[in-house]
Amino acid sequence: MADPINTPGGNAPPGAGAPDGGTGDPGQNQGGEKTFTQADVDRIVKERIDRTKATTSKAQDALIAQLKDLETRASTTAEEKAALQAQIRTMEEATMSEKEIAARRLKDAENSRQREVAEANEKATSWESRFKDGAVKRSLSDAAAKFNAFDPSQIVGLLAGTAEVEALKDDMGKETGEYAVFVRVMVDGKPERLPAAEGVEKFMSANPNLIKANVQGGSGSQGSVNAEGKKIFKRTQVADYTFYQENKAEILLAQAEGRIVEG
Repeated sequence: MADPINTPGGNAPPGAGAPDGGTGDPGQNQGGEKTFTQADVDRIVKERIDRTKATTSKAQDALIAQLKDLETRASTTAEEKAALQAQIRTMEEATMSEKEIAARRLKDAENSRQREVAEANEKATSWESRFKDGAVKRSLSDAAAKFNAFDPSQIVGLLAGTAEVEALKDDMGKETGEYAVFVRVMVDGKPERLPAAEGVEKFMSANPNLIKANVQGGSGSQGSVNAEGKKIFKRTQVADYTFYQENKAEILLAQAEGRIVEG
């Protein structure tokens, strides 16, 4: 048993009682002094600390709640929010054990790492999307120009929605770092996935009004008529975008009546 601790009579620490939670006064020695064991002292100190912690914790909780309210207000600036968050964190950790603080900081570090990974993935996805959009526009525009499109941007607008960018692979199935663009166009009434240049060529062949004319139309080239006195149009005229737009109604009627001829 621990040696008794003597305290002059009448000066016992507040809250002191009988050892082990009993009732009555602690024992007295022959000199009239109250005696306390080490267990009594430890219990008294712990009770005081617990009461102080409980009071402090309640006050801190109230203050933390006020700070969090300020943090969520729309008028609070980013700098003010950061300062409030730091203050809240300091106050919360004041009532935590070292083990709890270490666990919290470990969790914070993991959350920070996950945010960094998410941000890096988002940036990579954004760059990939930009790269693919650029590759599609370049491939379609180059092919449209190659096949004499009246307006290459028009071809891009019409086909970009069907385009796909595919990473090329070598014979071993490993990506080479190069990419190819494919488009889906109607061929003989069925959709086909073709390389960009081939797809653009077939699409423009099926839509000759999108191709620049090899010969210029004009008043001298519109004068032909058939036996019924109706205008006959040449395919080269129909292929001339400007001529087509200026005579669209007549050309559509001529197509329906078979008045489009070679030439």
